[in-house]
Amino acid sequence: MKEQRFDSVTDFLELDEQTFQRMLPDLIAWHRLTRENLRKWKWMENMKVARVRSNGFVWVDDGKPGNNLGVRVTLKGK
Repeated sequence: MKEQRFDSVTDFLELDEQTFQRMLPDLIAWHRLTRENLRKWKWMENMKVARVRSNGFVWVDDGKPGNNLGVRVTLKGK
């Protein structure tokens, strides 16, 4: 299983069409989970306690579309 990290939109251009299509269900799952987690921790930014950021998208081509076990969110003190 190959692990790939995507920090910017242009990183996706390195994938061929078939690999990109395989990755899309995992990206959709990551998007949903990340938005849920960022919303959960948003109060910290509102209270000026910490900055909340996603750590980017790391994809493991495991052959299981939409299989996303979780996301990482970084909290940085203000």
